[in-house]
Amino acid sequence: MWRVSLVPPVPGVGPWEAASPALNIGAGELALLAPGHALEIRQTGDFAQSPPLFLALT
Repeated sequence: MWRVSLVPPVPGVGPWEAASPALNIGAGELALLAPGHALEIRQTGDFAQSPPLFLALT
């Protein structure tokens, strides 16, 4: 499982849970984001979450 969150958070958008390493975010949700946001991606499992991977949205 993967958990994807916005940094900084935006009310009403995300976080997303995914069972595979693929994420589809609708154009309407992306249009709500101001410049400077990033995705924080963590793999979740039975023991602990992975360290975050940050992907800038430009």
